[in-house]
Amino acid sequence: MATNPRYLISGYSQNNAPDLALVEWTGEKLQTLHSVYTGENPSYVLKKGKELFVAHEVEAVVVLSKWRIEKDQLTLLGRSEFAFGSGLCHLWDTGNFLVGSCWNSGHFFAVDYNLQSVLWQDILIENERKAPHAHACGMLNQDVLICCDMGMDALLLYTLQSGIPQKESCFFLSKDAGPRQMIPLPNNDFLVVCETTPQLLLCHYKAGSCRQKCAVPLGKAGEIWPGGACTHLGDSFIVPLRGAPKIAQAKIEKEKIIL
Repeated sequence: MATNPRYLISGYSQNNAPDLALVEWTGEKLQTLHSVYTGENPSYVLKKGKELFVAHEVEAVVVLSKWRIEKDQLTLLGRSEFAFGSGLCHLWDTGNFLVGSCWNSGHFFAVDYNLQSVLWQDILIENERKAPHAHACGMLNQDVLICCDMGMDALLLYTLQSGIPQKESCFFLSKDAGPRQMIPLPNNDFLVVCETTPQLLLCHYKAGSCRQKCAVPLGKAGEIWPGGACTHLGDSFIVPLRGAPKIAQAKIEKEKIIL
């Protein structure tokens, strides 16, 4: 018997309204199965099996929480906070630990699944470009971690050595590119979604460095802000364009991005 699709919804906290909810699509409407109010801006949720890891985008500290879905209920398993950074906005599962990105402070860091130990952290030093604003990370393969810093217009390249990220290099994009997100592709290629200057970049990683193969503009800076891109049907990508409001669809053909 087919079951109705279920979704987890999270967002910024406001007016004591639920900010984390498990919902079900009945075929006619969304029905809330269970919701909670954390009061700590659960802006990003990573699902790993039946467990949920939540990034809370708050000032002054790094806050994470861990939940389990049990019998249509959201059960809190634990909450941790760390003083080294602030404004946690994204999480990535490497298979061995979680990697977090802090928008406010600019930190990238690794934490164990019990949310008890910070295994590693890094940050770009502020320079004439801007202050660092870490946004999202992704694994290109089992050994290469790529982190996007929107503030510094940079891609930070790491390899995992004994399970811990070791910096290989820092690849700076054009000023005000604003790399928000990377999507891994086959053959060491990856797609970069740039928000400040709205565009898609096709890049290639090789031996500790990367090069840009091509770029495709998505609109005018200051009018649209791409983000939240995802793969679609295996060989194409969906890119929401905030401010338009529109959705762009792209695919890779012969090392070119086709809209």
